[in-house]
Amino acid sequence: MKTDILYFDHEKNTWDFGDVTGFDINQPLMLPENASMVPLDNSQCEHSDVFITGGIDKYNNVLNWTMGLSFAKENEKSLLCQMSLSNNDMILPEGRMMHGSCIVKNAKDEPRLLVFGGKTGNSID
Repeated sequence: MKTDILYFDHEKNTWDFGDVTGFDINQPLMLPENASMVPLDNSQCEHSDVFITGGIDKYNNVLNWTMGLSFAKENEKSLLCQMSLSNNDMILPEGRMMHGSCIVKNAKDEPRLLVFGGKTGNSID
């Protein structure tokens, strides 16, 4: 459905499933399909829980952006997800789907986002 998410709560050792809402609780957050998701270590990244790279939007456009998402329990039945990072320096050279992404460290022990493989282009039409 593009709005459903399965979320594991490590503290309670339970799974949550349902629609994820963003800033406008009347509109579900639309996550791109065929994107890569990079989990982040909260002790090393204060603003985001995960990075999303590329993917396909609801209009079949292949995306070239990277965004950070943070998750919070709004109440016992609702999970709030919000975009926590959008940085023009992290735009991919071209749209990419069905690819992999991860965080690696360079020779100076600095974290870097590595995006690899997949299919490139502007749309799937």
